[in-house]
Amino acid sequence: RVNKDGLIEEVANDTPRLDYLNSTCPNLLLESESTNRQIRSEEFDNSAWGKANVFVTSNLTTSPSGELNADKIIATNTTSVKTIQEVMSGAATTSGATVSIFVKNWVRVSFDLETLQEFGSTLGTFKFEDYGGGWYRLSITGTPLNTSNVYQFSLVKNQNVTFTGNNSDGLFLWGAQVEQKSTSSSYIPTQNSAVTR
Repeated sequence: RVNKDGLIEEVANDTPRLDYLNSTCPNLLLESESTNRQIRSEEFDNSAWGKANVFVTSNLTTSPSGELNADKIIATNTTSVKTIQEVMSGAATTSGATVSIFVKNWVRVSFDLETLQEFGSTLGTFKFEDYGGGWYRLSITGTPLNTSNVYQFSLVKNQNVTFTGNNSDGLFLWGAQVEQKSTSSSYIPTQNSAVTR
């Protein structure tokens, strides 16, 4: 849930989840069971995440949980596409899947909610939520084409995916989640295996 201080926190079993996301009056957060299939959901420096022309500095800023555990994805000084990616394996191709992540950029977050022109076609349904402090939770929902699908996050400068970095600038990521459902649910942290709530 999001507590009254605006921070994401876990609550004990059989405890009502009073959620304050973007509100001073809480709502009771009721959700069906869900599994975060993304391992190392907060550890982008881990080898579980493939990297191309970026490097990761771990635990560099405060995440939406209020802890110093958000990583910075930094663009190298090569002129190239810069990505961090993972494989979603075991996906069903008969129902929707949702990928979500918390993002904070040192300049701004900019994206088109209608189309992904860079990829040539609309890939699914997009959504964003403001978690305050410059953090946004971005999500995309679509039906997987295969049982194993690569999803990636790219750094972009002036609307260009190919640019020269400076080994300093980048963006902050935290809380990656992959669910086999048609919408994102509240964040489920993982370490070395998938976790079901």
